[in-house]
Amino acid sequence: MSLVQYFNSFFSPLDKKYCDLFYGISVFYFLMMIVPIVSLIFMFKDMKRNKYMIVNSIVVITMLGINYIYNRLLFNMCK
Repeated sequence: MSLVQYFNSFFSPLDKKYCDLFYGISVFYFLMMIVPIVSLIFMFKDMKRNKYMIVNSIVVITMLGINYIYNRLLFNMCK
């Protein structure tokens, strides 16, 4: 196998059996998104002290939500 063929094998399309990987990653991101949502609820009790942590939690929740939707779309396109 030449070097070009070996390199192209890393970027070629995957089999249908890898579609379940997108589902698993979606579940992982959803579960990871629940943790900052729950902690955000508890941070609202003392807003003055946790002002920057609340902003950071919102950014984390947004990024995890985007990754969740992204992997759900990839899973649906794969099937």
